[in-house]
Amino acid sequence: EVWGMLYVAEGSTLGGNFIRKALRRNPNFEGIDAYTFLGCYGEEIGSRWKEFLAALEQAHEKLGDKAAFLRGAEVAFQTLMDYAESSEGS
Repeated sequence: EVWGMLYVAEGSTLGGNFIRKALRRNPNFEGIDAYTFLGCYGEEIGSRWKEFLAALEQAHEKLGDKAAFLRGAEVAFQTLMDYAESSEGS
């Protein structure tokens, strides 16, 4: 299940990078660097994602429990959603 949780966490770096690129194209954010944390891997994002997927594939071959991977991903995603909902208005 931990590999599924890691998939959600690592996948968020792709989403963060997408958001960062969109902000950089927006003239309203010109000269603002406060969102650079969204691009934590910088130019290495593609290679890091490929490395992670290779490790995930190796773990799947070794452990072989696809249902556990999916459960872990679902738990991680739902936990993040629950946290976001509980912190609204904070």
